[in-house]
Amino acid sequence: MQIENEATFRLSAQSGLNLFLGAGFSLLSSDANDRHLPVGDQLKDELIREFRLEEMSKLRLSQVCAYLERTNKLPYLKYLKQRFTVKAYDNNYGNIENINVKNIFTTNIDDLILNIYKNSTFNYINVVSMHGSEHLDRSAINYVPLHGSVVENEPQFYFSDADMASAFAEDPDKWKYLSKGLEDYPTVFCGYGLNDAGVWESLSSRQESGRGHKSKWILVNDADAGTEEYFSAIDFQIIRGDTEELLSYFSQLELDDELRQKRQSNFVPGYSIPQIGDVSVRPLRDFYEGAGPTWYDILSGQLSHTAHFNNAQNKINNKENVVILGIPACGKTTLMMQLAAEVAFDGQKFFVDYCTEEKANHIVNAIKGRKSLIFVDDFTDSVTGILILLKCPNIQILAADRSYIFDTVTHLMDLRKISIIDVTELRKIDIQRIYDNIPNDFRSEKFALTEEEGGQFLSIFEIIELNIRKTKLSERFIEVLEGLRESDIRLHDVFF
Repeated sequence: MQIENEATFRLSAQSGLNLFLGAGFSLLSSDANDRHLPVGDQLKDELIREFRLEEMSKLRLSQVCAYLERTNKLPYLKYLKQRFTVKAYDNNYGNIENINVKNIFTTNIDDLILNIYKNSTFNYINVVSMHGSEHLDRSAINYVPLHGSVVENEPQFYFSDADMASAFAEDPDKWKYLSKGLEDYPTVFCGYGLNDAGVWESLSSRQESGRGHKSKWILVNDADAGTEEYFSAIDFQIIRGDTEELLSYFSQLELDDELRQKRQSNFVPGYSIPQIGDVSVRPLRDFYEGAGPTWYDILSGQLSHTAHFNNAQNKINNKENVVILGIPACGKTTLMMQLAAEVAFDGQKFFVDYCTEEKANHIVNAIKGRKSLIFVDDFTDSVTGILILLKCPNIQILAADRSYIFDTVTHLMDLRKISIIDVTELRKIDIQRIYDNIPNDFRSEKFALTEEEGGQFLSIFEIIELNIRKTKLSERFIEVLEGLRESDIRLHDVFF
């Protein structure tokens, strides 16, 4: 194999590189029936045989797919999902972990990449079309399936350059993320033939910021001089070889020192509980004006505990899995962060903002059977992640979310394995403590306390609203209701 400007390519692979994958990348994998995944006209021929469309043999793949989607959609989608679900793949694909992958873009619809990283102790795949992009988690590799993917809940597949252009028009955020990725990091294109060049032409003509793309390499196999000259003209550097040779090349690489030390020093570095010296300082007043809690608010000890803290702490010490529920802005996240920072635990503690299935598998792989206590906020956003953690005997969880959202996923959970704490209501002693902790120059001179009809105690949200001179928490609550209007108008009407 020959790599143009190899020293630069090697450095890019070690310090940070995007992968842009085409159909040829998946040739070393197979489906449940031990058949290699089809490429281009191979798929067209299969579809014609499967759905008895011999009269369409002269049509293009995109035309056959368009016909089937309009006339036989469900069987067509089922066939594609089964055909492109990977069950076996060459061990050399694992060599990808020897390079520092930043983003993966692909026109493939298979789940090969998710299989490759499924057992990784260092990284996990975040499917952007399902979960949004992940920028703060250093273990996440953002994965953008440009033509759809069999892992999506309601996939829509695209099999031509025209389809891809349509997909970008329907989802401009996908285009912006792709364009930014090419501008931020060098990229290697693997598995593309000359027929795919139109994809690159459509991308290169629509750069988002005008900054230009970082270095680009393309893997070509048995290409003639004209083909190589063409790719050079559109700013590609050439790698002569095939997918298997490139994967073998990756096996010879070593990560840069910083990334190697990160992997060796902390097996799940993105989720550890910080120390107060590691976090940014901010005025406590920001919290009472409606901003969400930060680790400085928690670690400085300036926020009071409620009785719910003692209750949850006792359940943790009793080896129980705990779910904290409540209305918006009632202090769930604050309580979780206080528990994460202060509860003594004879193992590792981690705090996760939300937990997708891919992230949960990554955590399980990374901790390697070590005893762990994992705090998960907004856990119903991907309840399958929590279900994975609950199956591990070495993992104990404390998760939180809004009560009305939890009700939509209870049928998926074994409630015998969790203890539920509703933190919406507070005792009078807790209410007084919260009032006393409000900064003097911000607190109302007179303590206001109005009990709800029926004698129910007020939530933290209502206490602070009643007892500060400048109110911003109401704005935060309105934002929650507006978001609910978009996602579930019936629940919005209940709370409005």
